[in-house]
Amino acid sequence: MQIGFVMGIFSISSLILRPISGSFTDRMGRKTLLYASIIVFLCTPLFYILTPSLLLASLTQIFYGFSVGAFTVASTTMATDLTPDEKITQYVGIFSLAFVAAKGFAPAIGNLLFIKYGFHGALLFSWFAGLLSLLLLIPVKGPRFRSSNPNVHFSKMLFDFRVQMPMITLFCGMVTFGIISNWLSTFATNRGIVNVSLFFFINTAFMIISRLFTAKITIKGLPRLTVLTGVLMIVSIWLIAGVTQMWQLALVGIVYGIGYGAYYPTLTSIVVLSVDKEERGTALGIYTTAFDLGVTAGSVLGGLSHYFGFVYVFWGITIIPILGLVYFWHQHRRLQALV
Repeated sequence: MQIGFVMGIFSISSLILRPISGSFTDRMGRKTLLYASIIVFLCTPLFYILTPSLLLASLTQIFYGFSVGAFTVASTTMATDLTPDEKITQYVGIFSLAFVAAKGFAPAIGNLLFIKYGFHGALLFSWFAGLLSLLLLIPVKGPRFRSSNPNVHFSKMLFDFRVQMPMITLFCGMVTFGIISNWLSTFATNRGIVNVSLFFFINTAFMIISRLFTAKITIKGLPRLTVLTGVLMIVSIWLIAGVTQMWQLALVGIVYGIGYGAYYPTLTSIVVLSVDKEERGTALGIYTTAFDLGVTAGSVLGGLSHYFGFVYVFWGITIIPILGLVYFWHQHRRLQALV
């Protein structure tokens, strides 16, 4: 229970502090905030070692949440600053693979290190990884953009249609990821399917392939690609409801991996290309909160399976991304007119 409480604090702090970090990205500069986020990260393990208490662990998670949220937003913003507009989709897709690889491999590596070297060994490895990122950042040079009026800038971007439209669409799509990542194992067990990890392996592999393919999509093709990938995600959820064997689940993993793999970088590219460079940090900080909110909503709604069964919940939850795509397609021309 205490572990869940501490991790909950990390998730909440990361969610709340991410938009604020985005504003700081524009105010302080991308590289400055990257330095700050890495330094904060390098300091957090010391608190675990010095005084291993619940209170200190909770406070440490707040700092860690800021570090992760700030690094994610600042690094993505800096990557787009260094990229020509005509190659934004390509570079966002490739750059996001780093996050996919980290999320995919880090838990496995951490578990192996914990088994062999204990908690402090795993902690030390992550500390050196953070130090390496700091050293790699030093030679990187990029343009500097700073907002002239940060307070008005943030409040304006918070209600800006150019950010809200793709943000709502992202939220609706990530509901599907939330229910899959949190409830698929339980669903598979109920259907007598073992080794569900094969689904996630296949899904990740095709997600990577999909993002590499997205690199070849032109700017004009982004709206259609958003709808196409969203439809693939919806179809995947419908198909999961009828799965009874592992090979069927593997096929669903392929379809969902292709859809999900292109969905996020496509919408992210739309946000980046819609706002001014001086606004990108704040825009991305606000926009990316939709990812966490969507995943959380999908996880919570998946709990309704205890009352209505998985089939009806899987089918019913697709209403949300369907509405999101309808809204996106209806409004995307308005967005193009504003850019």
